[in-house]
Amino acid sequence: MITINTNKSVVRLDGWDDLIGRAGFSTNLDPAEHDLDAIIGRYNIGERVRCGLSNCHTLHAKGYLVSTKSGRETNIGKDCGKAYFGVDFENLAKQFERMSTEQDNRELLSNFSFNVEELDTKIRTLRHGQRGADWVNKHSRCLIDPNSRVPVEVVRAVTKLVKANANEFSIQREATDREVETMEAAQGKKLNRPQFVDEAVAVIYGLDVLNPEYDLRKLLVINVEEPLKAFRTLTIDELTFEQLAYWKKWAVSVEGSLESAALATAAGQRLLTRENLSPLLRLPSLEKGEDRALFQAYLDTITI
Repeated sequence: MITINTNKSVVRLDGWDDLIGRAGFSTNLDPAEHDLDAIIGRYNIGERVRCGLSNCHTLHAKGYLVSTKSGRETNIGKDCGKAYFGVDFENLAKQFERMSTEQDNRELLSNFSFNVEELDTKIRTLRHGQRGADWVNKHSRCLIDPNSRVPVEVVRAVTKLVKANANEFSIQREATDREVETMEAAQGKKLNRPQFVDEAVAVIYGLDVLNPEYDLRKLLVINVEEPLKAFRTLTIDELTFEQLAYWKKWAVSVEGSLESAALATAAGQRLLTRENLSPLLRLPSLEKGEDRALFQAYLDTITI
């Protein structure tokens, strides 16, 4: 890639021939006869090219484009710049890299701004569509909130699965005589009765949505929607270097947040069905009574 940066504008050249064809460009510049004026570009190409200084001509694949006070231009590698132009080159290189980063970030944000309306539509569809992210977030968070409309024993069981990164729901029951005999044979000793075993009941799908990294409010509202409102008010050409770096980091994170939110929403839709969650009714505390009715009422709210 060959990039030339001047006065907040960026020019990208297709190939090396386009560079050496520029007016004033020299492939054999004598550094003793010319004073360095500015670094105007950089290149990083697959092929190795000769340094443009007449007393060097070392082959290299990446370097800088420089202009001299006489108006001539040439290409030099970083080491050549230091050797022939000393500290002036080092300072100019730092200034150029900062300017290039600033211009790259400004260009990225300008391009990003053209997609704001499309981004709004994508967020709105994801959040407010049928069984969308808002619906998923509202009903799924109940399953790990001990102060929600879901029985505490259900919250404990679901939270245990989420923390263990597991999806096989089991309940504890009293072991049969044969099971106790098997346990005694394995341990080589008599065991007190009763003994208890865990019995697998069902696989609960979609529990990923309850992991912290899949928090839909954070992914969509905090990470995308709220910053997007602030972004709309910005004048990109007036942003400082630091502000550009901040907003560039946010802009490149948006697509990842939306992808994670889409995955979380799909997981939540799989989680929040009566068929998927009804095995939790097998919890001993839900065999009868108020808690069972409470969880049945919750299942009714997610039935489609």
